[in-house]
Amino acid sequence: MTQKGVSVIVCTYNGAKRLPKTLRHLANQVIPAGLQWEVIVVDNNSNDHTFEAVKTEWASYNTSIAFTLARQPKPGVSYAREMGIEISRYAYLIQCDDDNWLAPDYVAKVVELLDNNNNFGIIGGRSTGFFEIEPPEWFHNFSTAYAVGQRRKTSTPINWLATAGVGIRRAALDELKAIGFQHILSGRKGKNLVAGDDLELCAAIRALGYEVYFTTELNFVHYMSANRLNWEYLKKMVAGQARPQSVFDMYSIVHSLHLEHKAINFDVVYNILWQQVTAPIKKRCNTFKKKIQFLRSFLSYREGDKYQFENRSHISYLKYLVFRKKEIKGMYNAIIQFYERVKTARQINNPLL
Repeated sequence: MTQKGVSVIVCTYNGAKRLPKTLRHLANQVIPAGLQWEVIVVDNNSNDHTFEAVKTEWASYNTSIAFTLARQPKPGVSYAREMGIEISRYAYLIQCDDDNWLAPDYVAKVVELLDNNNNFGIIGGRSTGFFEIEPPEWFHNFSTAYAVGQRRKTSTPINWLATAGVGIRRAALDELKAIGFQHILSGRKGKNLVAGDDLELCAAIRALGYEVYFTTELNFVHYMSANRLNWEYLKKMVAGQARPQSVFDMYSIVHSLHLEHKAINFDVVYNILWQQVTAPIKKRCNTFKKKIQFLRSFLSYREGDKYQFENRSHISYLKYLVFRKKEIKGMYNAIIQFYERVKTARQINNPLL
């Protein structure tokens, strides 16, 4: 049986240089008397000396905090997280990336918020960037892609959160497991920077009836290494985002249609998706002058140009809808089957729902 408390899970790939400060911030957490907690580090197929570095670093703190170091040879952060969850003991989980420096009250705040709000399934907070080198001038225009910055000015329910630093109610994950939820999207694998599992997890937890919640009470620092602060890295990080974005958008469309008790089929969802994708393009081309400006933006690709960047993203998404319709339908079917299992589980547990 899951115990009351919190498990902090840190997944890392070649994180020998990043982890010391991350672990130091965990060791320095201010924990209320009686709160049970643990730290779990999962080495995800690293080829540097991460495993040994973690052991040495944690031993230097001479702390009584429960600590587990594990190896996951299967590449992919989603597999590392699954292992971390499997060996964890407590009812609340915190996914702490290996470059997240949690504020001293972070663990305690996650427990307080989840204790006092049974409807919260996953919660996240404000991220402040700490940069190894001076960030490029364009960084502030793309900071959300790096999970840096404040999502909202006030605490509020939200559609999705990046997995950095999120607190998760284990019961929500247990419910997903019980109905056979399987990710369509996987997390990053080694040098493959395309993700999307965070979007899907939030969508699945919302489908169960929990809230995804942003709070200003949780704060952490997101360390930005020099190798990430360049235009080529950003392009690689967001390349191929049409597929994960389409999955999340379909989850959101299906969720809304369910709440409105409207008929749902692939044609309906695809048409709504098409309208959502083409709307910003139409807006940028609603006059002759804007059409010319839009077309000219594809003739060159200036570093840091947000207008050009967004135009290419919009067109990339549109091309995905046009040429990958069969693939999209397959993912839609998986989402519908998941919602049917959620509906069945609700009827079994509460026939009045």
